Amino acid sequence: MSPVIIGIILIFLGLCLIPFGYSDFKEELKMVKEETSIFKRFIVYVLTFIGFIDLNSYLGWILSLALLLVFSGGAFIFLSIVP
Repeated sequence: MSPVIIGIILIFLGLCLIPFGYSDFKEELKMVKEETSIFKRFIVYVLTFIGFIDLNSYLGWILSLALLLVFSGGAFIFLSIVP
């Protein structure tokens, strides 16, 4: 099987799993809307994202697996196209 096809399949699987993990991640970000500064909001988003992927919940596992599939699929495609 071609690495491009493997990459496309991995990206597709990852994109199918992201909504399950993102729904719980969105619940964690409700406090961010109160922040006024864009810089503070960005910092809170990053810290919440890192804290959410601590793998204590099933949805954290699903989101982590989805991101891993998307990035590895992109790497498969990139490495097969670039000589």
